[in-house]
Amino acid sequence: MSLLRTWLAAIQCWDKVMFGTDWPIVNLGEYIGFIRRLVPEAHWEPVFFDNANRIYGLGL
Repeated sequence: MSLLRTWLAAIQCWDKVMFGTDWPIVNLGEYIGFIRRLVPEAHWEPVFFDNANRIYGLGL
């Protein structure tokens, strides 16, 4: 996990990171918590919503 956190912090491309899961195979709450520990809070909105909205053209 520390290597992934270091890599994400180094590239600073939060517009390219998108949250996704293998639900219902994974525990959704635990996975959200895992991503929150990896991604700085200032970037939660893009990672959890904005990037998917933009990439998939949802217009939400």
